[in-house]
Amino acid sequence: MPVVASEIERQQPAYLREYFNERLAFYRDRNKELPDSKSVRYLKTEWCRCWMEPTELYNQSVINFWCAIGVLIFFLFFLSAFLFRFLRFFHLSHSHVID
Repeated sequence: MPVVASEIERQQPAYLREYFNERLAFYRDRNKELPDSKSVRYLKTEWCRCWMEPTELYNQSVINFWCAIGVLIFFLFFLSAFLFRFLRFFHLSHSHVID
């Protein structure tokens, strides 16, 4: 949504309008110093680095994959052992017939 400076200026209290105009002029001047959106500077990796390099992202994804596999194997083993004991107990406790 575009911002119209004159409308924002009218919304400011009278004692803040001069300060608003000063800040507006300052940031418009700063904007002229920045490269345009098609600049080659934005294509360099220095300008758009994430906190991990691509190889680190790959390594982290491999680590996450094997951690997930380990957790899955652990829970499958744990649940199967628990279910085996529970069903065995349930079967033994309910297998006799009361006369």
